[in-house]
Amino acid sequence: MIRIDIAGNKYFVSQQWREMTIAQGIALDAVVKHMPDNMKELYDDLHTGKRMEWTTVGIGVDDIYIEWPKWYGKVISTVCDVPDEVMERTLSDQRTMIYKTYLEQFVLGLVYMPYDFIPDDKMWFTFEGERYYLPFSGKDGMNKEIPGRWMDTVEFTESADLLMTSKKLEEGLTMVAPKLIAILCRPKGEKYDEATILARAEKFTALGMDIAWKVLFFSMDCIILLLNDMESYFREEMFEQAGQLLSPVSARLDGMARS
Repeated sequence: MIRIDIAGNKYFVSQQWREMTIAQGIALDAVVKHMPDNMKELYDDLHTGKRMEWTTVGIGVDDIYIEWPKWYGKVISTVCDVPDEVMERTLSDQRTMIYKTYLEQFVLGLVYMPYDFIPDDKMWFTFEGERYYLPFSGKDGMNKEIPGRWMDTVEFTESADLLMTSKKLEEGLTMVAPKLIAILCRPKGEKYDEATILARAEKFTALGMDIAWKVLFFSMDCIILLLNDMESYFREEMFEQAGQLLSPVSARLDGMARS
């Protein structure tokens, strides 16, 4: 973190995901959902490479110097805990500078996923003196590393359901991150218990967003691998069924050829 001056006062601002708590990430995600429409359209276009002209998305002088800095102020207040009265005294150009320099990366990460985030290779993290482990990974018959290979059924179904529900209800991944972490990450040897999970999820909002992204990516990898396995299984099953259906026809054709 670094300290910056805002309207004559000093505030801390995060520079990395690990310096932002999940609680702050959830609060920021709520602000991001109210991003000005033309700003979101511009970000979408820049993200997909469709077009690069500001004028094509209806952006005017009022947006750049009035409307957008208002929203920047909400982002700054949320991440840096700046009181409203202080933010009201902060000029639009300073709001824009702070947002563009320090906070835009976090907004883009929440909107499009932090593609530049690289999780460490530790399969555990420490919280309040306790070590919590992700589900044990292992290798398959082809010696390929499989994340969560020995994940319990209840762990997988609960985490998958949570991710699917968040997407369906548009709650955002950050909102479900504390519970997802509580479901998947437990002290070694501890059995799954719903009451413990719910109580622990409330505390896990104090974890860093780096833990949230790490567990979210891990869970998504597990789901994708399972879906790929299911696709391969059903494809093989369909080929097998097709072979059974065609075998009488093949035998008949073979007999006709011999005659």
